[in-house]
Amino acid sequence: MNPVSGNPGPGPDAAGRLEVEAEFLRRALGAGERGDPATVHVVPDALAQDFPFPLPVLPGLHVYGSVRSVAPRWTFFGGDPSESPEFRWWRAFFDVELAVPEVVRTFRAHLSPRGWRTAELGLARAVLAADRGHWHAVRPEQRLELHLNARQAARAAQVWLSVTEVDEDHALRLQGLEPRPPYLPDFDLALPTLVMPPGVEVQFGHGSSYEEITVLRGLPLPEAFQILLGQLTDHGAELRFQLLEEGEAEAFLRWQGLPLLLSLRHQGDALRLALRLLREDR
Repeated sequence: MNPVSGNPGPGPDAAGRLEVEAEFLRRALGAGERGDPATVHVVPDALAQDFPFPLPVLPGLHVYGSVRSVAPRWTFFGGDPSESPEFRWWRAFFDVELAVPEVVRTFRAHLSPRGWRTAELGLARAVLAADRGHWHAVRPEQRLELHLNARQAARAAQVWLSVTEVDEDHALRLQGLEPRPPYLPDFDLALPTLVMPPGVEVQFGHGSSYEEITVLRGLPLPEAFQILLGQLTDHGAELRFQLLEEGEAEAFLRWQGLPLLLSLRHQGDALRLALRLLREDR
């Protein structure tokens, strides 16, 4: 992808490549330092020179390019975002000849010995598809946050890799540690990952610190209920009560000493799964 100037050019060639101006890419792909798009670095066909880690050995790797810019600024406590520090943000885009679950396993095996660990944010994304293609991780020593997303295409997995510098407080939150904003729970709860069978579609809905909403497709309600209960109890949750009726199911459990409600209901042609942490006096 080479920058051009003046006329827009002939359009994509037979290989699907398109010549565009570097300035267009800078403005389209993110804000730079102090809002200056000239400080956005667009690197075709390779990783940025200061990308935080080398990629693992990946079969059929085709790197489309990467971008280094500045992450959007925001605060947990509703302060003025312009007063928050600027952090570097790297993004890389590539294809690899692996199945999506193998992409995630390969990156976890490559990065875990280098100090990366799976992020823990309470109930967030506790239920995943069997062919899950997401990994959220943190490297506490360098205060880096990682999002790996992969999807299966015809002959390869398409991968989006995002690494962002974060402040010390957010790095602690990603480890399930204090400090946390006052509106989040005053305890730490990381549910085990509940994996759906192959062919089941998993879509995340709107949740909160106390509740995760997930939509499941391709599985009857009774079977989904038993799979979820079985995995929770296999991981040590204590089942207190369960109710299975036509069109809905509920179960009360205790996990790490805390009360948890699991509910399933029909939602059109899908199932609405809610995992809710019940508040109680402690």
